[in-house]
Amino acid sequence: MVFTGIDAGAVSAEELEFLAALSGIAAMALAGADAHAEQRKLLEEVEEQATVAQLQAAEKEAALEELDQKLEIIKHQQFAIQELSTPILELWEDVLALPVIGVVDSRRSAEIMERLLSAITSHQSRFVIIDITGVDVVDTKTADHFVKVIKAAELLGTTCILTGIQPAVAQTLVQIGVDLSRVITLRNLRDGLRECLRRMGKTRNKAEAA
Repeated sequence: MVFTGIDAGAVSAEELEFLAALSGIAAMALAGADAHAEQRKLLEEVEEQATVAQLQAAEKEAALEELDQKLEIIKHQQFAIQELSTPILELWEDVLALPVIGVVDSRRSAEIMERLLSAITSHQSRFVIIDITGVDVVDTKTADHFVKVIKAAELLGTTCILTGIQPAVAQTLVQIGVDLSRVITLRNLRDGLRECLRRMGKTRNKAEAA
């Protein structure tokens, strides 16, 4: 800081020293003010960045929540699709029906087996009719899937009847040498139900006779 309008000869050495000290204090005050302004600016920038980060975190949390909701919807839809693609119907007392439509691969076969065995256990069913009227193509793997499902059901004490084999499918099964000799096969679902009722009638008659 520079002082003007002061006669150096009229000022004592002590006054000059005081003025020099005052000039230094003023310079320090200005420097402190600049530092304070810079600090204030940095603080505002930090607060702004923190606000942006909070908004981004809130948006991220909202996006994750929306994603979880969508995943839950997809899960319910997949379950509904499985229910529709593999319906298990209680046709009669002790009789379940499993109409199969479309392609049966390893994954779907596992779903069919799991749902069927669970239904047999919960209903205590003695008979299951597996109707494959809606299956147009059967290869060795598909036939093996059905045989495994039937064997698993029989281990629970349930008799399985296979119905609805199309002529083209029957021809394919013969050509590839699939052995269904131990499986009860009938023309359609109605014949399968009649067979179940006939067998149940025989069992009841034997029980009454005893």
